[in-house]
Amino acid sequence: MSRLSKRAKLQLTNENKQHLQKIAQSRTEPLREVQRAKILFF
Repeated sequence: MSRLSKRAKLQLTNENKQHLQKIAQSRTEPLREVQRAKILFF
């Protein structure tokens, strides 16, 4: 059973969302950065 997080929800601006989406779909960015972007974006 999962617990609720005590951390505040992540608030992203449209500009931040676009940047994360661009990184998540990138084929030239380092894999680690792509994976982090996917976690944050999706």
